Amino acid sequence: MKAAGVYPEGVNVHLVDQAAFDAVDTWVRHIESVIATGDVKAKIHRRYRGEELQRRYAYTCLKRYGWIGEILQGNVPGIESNALAGLGEQERDQVACYLHRVLRKALSKHENPRAHAERSMSLDDTLYTTFTNRAIPAI
Repeated sequence: MKAAGVYPEGVNVHLVDQAAFDAVDTWVRHIESVIATGDVKAKIHRRYRGEELQRRYAYTCLKRYGWIGEILQGNVPGIESNALAGLGEQERDQVACYLHRVLRKALSKHENPRAHAERSMSLDDTLYTTFTNRAIPAI
C-alpha cells in the first residue's frame, strides 16, 4: 500500500493503520448505540412474539456487522445455522425487510460520527503531538 502511494508522504504507516482502526471502532460504537437507543431488539421481540424462528433470525442478523450491512443494503443475509433450519426464504426476506425499516429509522434519528478540528491533533516529522486548528475535510 505504501509503494502504491496510498499512505500520505512522510507519515508512519502504523499511525495511518491506527487512524483507520479508530475510525472503524467509532462506527462500530455508533451502530451499537443506535441499536441500543433505538430499542431495535425490543421492537423485534414485540413484532415476533409468537414466531420463535423469525425472532431468532432477527437477533442473529444483529450479531455481525457484515449482516447488518447486508440488511441496510436491502439484501437478505444467508445465515446457515441448525437452529434456523426450519425458516424459509420468504420468512427470512420478511424479517430482513422489517429490520431494514427499523434500522433505517433508528439511524435517521442520530447524526453520523465525525471528526472535530478543535479536538484533533496531528504529528510533526519528529512524531511529537501538535494540535491543529485547520479544518478537517468532511467525507
